[in-house]
Amino acid sequence: MSVDSTKLPVGVTATTIATCLALGATAFFGSILYAGLVLALSVVLALGWPTLLNLPHASGCRIAVIGGAAALTAAVVIPQGDQPLRWLPLALAAGMMLAFVTLVPGGRLSPQLVEAAAGAMGGITVAASGIALAPTVGRARGAEFVVVALAGIIAGAVAELSGRHPKIGALAVFPVMVTGGLVGWLIAHLVGVNGMSGLGLGMLMASFSYSLRRMFGAVIGVYEGFGQVALAIASVLLPGILVVALAQLSGI
Repeated sequence: MSVDSTKLPVGVTATTIATCLALGATAFFGSILYAGLVLALSVVLALGWPTLLNLPHASGCRIAVIGGAAALTAAVVIPQGDQPLRWLPLALAAGMMLAFVTLVPGGRLSPQLVEAAAGAMGGITVAASGIALAPTVGRARGAEFVVVALAGIIAGAVAELSGRHPKIGALAVFPVMVTGGLVGWLIAHLVGVNGMSGLGLGMLMASFSYSLRRMFGAVIGVYEGFGQVALAIASVLLPGILVVALAQLSGI
């Protein structure tokens, strides 16, 4: 059964917007609360990730993603001075090892186990990218920078609906980029971030998040409720590492 990812279920759009609003509001309350919310979102992601991708050994995948997200959260909430992401690679490695231990009992390998392990590590990577942004919100102007990024994602999710028109379809990427850039510029001015930084950040976040929904939305699992929620959360968390990189380039 073919899936047209230019016409994703409305539940994906609604959950994307709700996730961004929740993260944006939490960003102003510090990195620990932000990390806690990302952990909660990662648990919800884990429940729907195997459904979205139709992964075998779904229970093992969920355990691996949840365990990996917990390790990643612990790695960023422990005080580490001027290197807040010092233990993140170690936590990511622990999560991947957990995926192997959970999914490969007795060392017996099969194509299904390989598919499940790859899917589980993909879910852990999504959680890692989202949790890596937590230390940024605790810095001066960090929360404002994150809010601009999330506003760009929201703008892109709304503009993405234009792809439902038969004459637009995949060309929706252009209104997504323009809307994301304009909203990023506007929100940047409102929260005190450089306008040009907001323009570029909004455009990048809107287009990258849109591309993720287009790519992962082209599977039959997107018609399942948990699959829709997982896709929406992934499209918000996975761009997090890009925001970290851009924040550092901006001196945040």
